[in-house]
Amino acid sequence: MKRNLLLISILLLTLNACASGGDAPPDQGLSLHGQYTVNGSDPQGNEYGGRLIITQTIPGEYHLHWIITDSIQEGTGLLTDNQLTATWRTVAGFSVQQSGTAKYTLTSAGELYGTKTIDGQEGKGTETAYPISLEDAGE
Repeated sequence: MKRNLLLISILLLTLNACASGGDAPPDQGLSLHGQYTVNGSDPQGNEYGGRLIITQTIPGEYHLHWIITDSIQEGTGLLTDNQLTATWRTVAGFSVQQSGTAKYTLTSAGELYGTKTIDGQEGKGTETAYPISLEDAGE
């Protein structure tokens, strides 16, 4: 039942992303600061979901904190035009520490989509992050 709800949620979020209006123009200047619902699959095709919290440290540089299925990860990222490139590492949850890179494209609706790699593993995973309004986040 939970798996079916997760798959339905992913499908609805994917359909919503398709209607988001496309990639943000490189000079749009959107802020990434906020909370996001995140859905993805690792390089082996295992699906996961959770939350991504992004805070700006200095203009163009961000701290990322993922709370996802079986893992807590953190990283830093640099926003150039409409591309966020980040490095990340596992801080809790897995018995084996993992690290890697992520590369996202920002859409005009403030969503992020892209790839996520794990150091030492072949292939790339995919990840999409949808902004959560303050009301939805319980704030």
